[in-house]
Amino acid sequence: MTNEKPRILVADDEARIHDFFIEALKSEPIGDRASEIKTLERELFRTVKPSSPFSGNPGQGYDLDLCTSGSDAVDHVIRSLENDTPYSVVFLDVRMPPGPDGIWAAEKIRSLDRDIEIVIVTAFSDIHPADILKRVPPVHKLLYLQKPCYVLEIRHMAASLTSKWSMERELKRIQEQQERRIETQKSALDEAYQTLERMQKLDALGMFAGAVAHDFNNIMTAIIGHTEIALLDTQAYQGLHARMEYIHKACFKAKDLVNRILTFSRQNEPEFVVLALGGVIMDVIKLIHASTPSNITVQSHVADDAGWILADPTQIHQILMNLFSNAVYAMRQQGGILGIRLGKSGDFRELSGMNLDFDPSPCVVLCVSDTGCGMDVKTMEKMFDPYFTTKGKNEGTGLGLAVIHGIVKKQGGFIHVESKPLEGTQFYVFFKSCSA
Repeated sequence: MTNEKPRILVADDEARIHDFFIEALKSEPIGDRASEIKTLERELFRTVKPSSPFSGNPGQGYDLDLCTSGSDAVDHVIRSLENDTPYSVVFLDVRMPPGPDGIWAAEKIRSLDRDIEIVIVTAFSDIHPADILKRVPPVHKLLYLQKPCYVLEIRHMAASLTSKWSMERELKRIQEQQERRIETQKSALDEAYQTLERMQKLDALGMFAGAVAHDFNNIMTAIIGHTEIALLDTQAYQGLHARMEYIHKACFKAKDLVNRILTFSRQNEPEFVVLALGGVIMDVIKLIHASTPSNITVQSHVADDAGWILADPTQIHQILMNLFSNAVYAMRQQGGILGIRLGKSGDFRELSGMNLDFDPSPCVVLCVSDTGCGMDVKTMEKMFDPYFTTKGKNEGTGLGLAVIHGIVKKQGGFIHVESKPLEGTQFYVFFKSCSA
């Protein structure tokens, strides 16, 4: 609630009516409105000796504006709203020749300000009060006062209406504040529900993957065993032996796929060892060189003092292969540069300008960048979701980034991604550092 004086507008073409309102409202003290109204009631009904009608400090009361026509009253209201100093009450005479009457002004003012309290004050009107109520809704914000009126009557009405206006304004502010708070809480609940839903999906996927992997590995054991026996028996038959070798390799690829699914679903426990990333990175770079198109250049910078991490070497190999292959895929048409950097967080100056919600200082940082097609905001929001992929049919499973995210999170690290459409992508993987 504000401590400013309530603003009242009086529109009447009679100067003596102006003088009457000035005398009636100039000294009205503001404070406890309930007490003021009770005092006015006691004076009105003569239950106690009335105080002087003009007692109080002249500087305390209402901010009173006066005008002589309906159009002038409308202009006053417009300016008050533009200056964010609205009137709480407007007293309008009906007949104010030669311009439009007070009923017209009341309609215009109501269309501008739905909260203002309007009082029609008149000695005679051609329009029935019921018709006025229809033209200037709502009913609870319109009063009809017949002239002649009295000082206490005006004071009582001004005190009641300004208090009502102030309380409704404060209530509206509180309601808007509560609506914003509810909306914020609703957004938080929606986000929590989505997180819970994703966790439930992952749990269900983990249970399903564990069951499938158990049966699948039993089958693969028989296939691999019989294939190895067949390899021994077909050494003299070159063509058949080559086909059996192909089947043997395919079996181990299938076994590796099952292990990837188990890793993703957290059913397969990794073996953590103290590891220097530099050696693994160089091995993977050598591995991808053969399959990298000639229009893509690989640029790497691996710091010798980047530090050590506690991780599963197979999982790190999997992270690197997924990130490298995704970068190559993004540049498959126009070519570009595949950048690979490894170092301490202090080696990456650009991190200081990023909005990171964690402290990267104790981390070993891997950055894999490309100059490819990049990603828009919607794609980035879903990129770690299981089975989400932008690749074509039979080109991707949608598990790659989801697996990476799970591995890094389980290791105690973080992933931060910077990307813009047509400007490329940078994956920053923060691994928790440890001493060798």
